[in-house]
Amino acid sequence: MYKKMPLKAFISYSHKDEKYKEELEKFLSPLGQKGIMEYWDAGQLLVGDKFDAEIIQKINQSDVFLFLISPDSISSDYIKNVELKRAMELYANQQMVIVPIILRPCNWQMLDIKKFHAVPKGGYPITKRSNQDEAYKEIVDEIEKLAKGLIYRKEPIREKRIKKDKNQNKKSNSQTNFFKKIKTDTFINQVDNLKININKKKK
Repeated sequence: MYKKMPLKAFISYSHKDEKYKEELEKFLSPLGQKGIMEYWDAGQLLVGDKFDAEIIQKINQSDVFLFLISPDSISSDYIKNVELKRAMELYANQQMVIVPIILRPCNWQMLDIKKFHAVPKGGYPITKRSNQDEAYKEIVDEIEKLAKGLIYRKEPIREKRIKKDKNQNKKSNSQTNFFKKIKTDTFINQVDNLKININKKKK
């Protein structure tokens, strides 16, 4: 078991690719057993959960965004405008790693996602491999290397984000206290001025 907290991964996929997602999770399970990585996907939502809010929260809590690519996932407005958009924002702030996993042939190289290192090697789709088990194993081997590298960084992604959030909260609290002081001082001055005016009228 690893001393540091396991990395958290968010799996983004189209529900039409459910069977591929489930197969990937089978191969990912040893990483969970070894305490290297935990993963979450929308299929784990419970009845009554607020869909959008829960999705964004889970992405925010994750270190790695596993994007399962197929014609259906890259054409999904929800994945593009909600899940991938938030992941790209975190990536831009060096708070997330994005891993494209090519499930089925599609024109993903025409999109911004092409700048990320895709798996299996060379971005060759899983469904085009003669032995798909080998493709999944190859993917998980690469994810394990990535996860171990991130865990043993001097300042892991999630810890860096937590530190940044704390600093922002401190700054926000400091500003709030500053404005409270201004309001208090202003109120005291107003009271003093009112007393002066009342005393003048009495005289």
